[in-house]
Amino acid sequence: MKRILLPALLALAGCSEQPEPQACQGLAACAAQMQQRVVSHADWVCHPELAQYLVVVTVRLDRQGQALGLDVSHSSGNSMVDNQSLEAVQQSLPLYEVSSLSDADFAEASEINFTFAGLDR
Repeated sequence: MKRILLPALLALAGCSEQPEPQACQGLAACAAQMQQRVVSHADWVCHPELAQYLVVVTVRLDRQGQALGLDVSHSSGNSMVDNQSLEAVQQSLPLYEVSSLSDADFAEASEINFTFAGLDR
């Protein structure tokens, strides 16, 4: 299966409440819903003293939204921030939204980069 990166579509840089799960249609709507859920678990981005950090977590998904692989593809240089970013994605699994995508959209969303950045970035 060909895996295509879904780049900047899921940049995370805010603080929000955990959203209620809802059905989504299309890649953009599903990506926005996944982004909201993941960012709700990324508490470190809300702390001004951590604003200088940027982390990219890459997750590879199966058709049901379970992680086939999860790693820090760009480290912040701070292991606590990196680990909290990984945990934010893990706590959001499964990313069930991908199960409702068309085959073409799933091909784009089967590997996602979540970019975590402090609020001042």
